[in-house]
Amino acid sequence: MPIGDDRNDREHVKYVQNVIKEKESTNLCPKCGSKLVLRVVKQSVNEGNEFYGCSNYPKCRYTATVI
Repeated sequence: MPIGDDRNDREHVKYVQNVIKEKESTNLCPKCGSKLVLRVVKQSVNEGNEFYGCSNYPKCRYTATVI
């Protein structure tokens, strides 16, 4: 491994982590770019739990759990 590659790898990892945090904080769907909407599960074992769903549903079915 040439000298300097390890530093570049760490910088790249930091950059990717920042991009991910930025996308999560903007509350946009990573698949289609539409807004994410806070929704509540209406049926199943998870009834009453909240999740984020794409506002472009049913064309885009992206969901994310609420942390």
